[in-house]
Amino acid sequence: MASASAGSTPTALDPAPTRPARRRHLGPPPAPALRSSAVPLAFHHVAVQCADLDRCERFYREVLGLAVLRRWPRDAGGDRSVWLSVGEGGAFLALERADEAPGPRPWRDGKPGLSYEDVVIAYSGSGKSSRLEAALRGPMSSMLPPEELNKLVTWAQKGADREAYDTDIKRTFDQRCMSCHDGGNPHLSNLGNYDGVKKTTEQDTGTDVFTLVRVSHIHMFGMSFIFFLMGQIFSHAYIRPVWFKSLVVVLPFIAISLDVGSWYFTKLYKPFAAITMLGGGVMALSFTFMGAVSMYQLWFGKTPPAVAQRGAALRGDL
Repeated sequence: MASASAGSTPTALDPAPTRPARRRHLGPPPAPALRSSAVPLAFHHVAVQCADLDRCERFYREVLGLAVLRRWPRDAGGDRSVWLSVGEGGAFLALERADEAPGPRPWRDGKPGLSYEDVVIAYSGSGKSSRLEAALRGPMSSMLPPEELNKLVTWAQKGADREAYDTDIKRTFDQRCMSCHDGGNPHLSNLGNYDGVKKTTEQDTGTDVFTLVRVSHIHMFGMSFIFFLMGQIFSHAYIRPVWFKSLVVVLPFIAISLDVGSWYFTKLYKPFAAITMLGGGVMALSFTFMGAVSMYQLWFGKTPPAVAQRGAALRGDL
């Protein structure tokens, strides 16, 4: 095989000469890529109450391989709470010791079960006490002993004195509340310092508008998408009259609008809380009806005569 000598014309067998590619920049140089950090937006932690804390810890640590982040001691000895890491981003699993079975947890009005007053307090506030007292007498009542609960309520009612906080009250918050209210979750009150606690001793005016906007955005888009999917399935069901079928499909969208809208109006006029409960009930009933009818006709129902005749006509049997 002959090869070309220096200065000779290259043949077809010689490799083609390569030239460095030129890059043309038609504008300013591209900005460096931004590095994103893993920040959990969905949840901060999950708390599990355990009748046998040591046994639960061994399961999550030895079987599932979760690492211990922190231990919270209790006055009687041993651990009151154990935090275990569930991955990057700071999310953790909180195992809480439960020496006795918890009783029925009251809602915001201090009584078991959801009521009209619960909805009013949630969005408009109790108007009689601070946010701290409303939480301690409502959903947080089972999180600390009665004597400590009454001590915190009395302190808040007397004006939340700074000296009493430094000498006595702070210790209770550190022992009972820091598992969740340590400032790591922006959607929970930070009870790690006096200024944060002081804000919760102000008069309870219900959920703030910023939180309502955030939550209503999630509900409006998330629930509407679910209703859209269910409506698509239900549209293939055989229901007569047609106007009733159309009404059932549209009702959830009307109900979610009334429900979310009444959150804001309840802050101005408390009877709108009834609209909130009505909207939730209509959503539940319509969604259940569409799901039950669709599943029944899909798995158990027989083909309606009108549908069978229409299919036979299309096949040319009639």
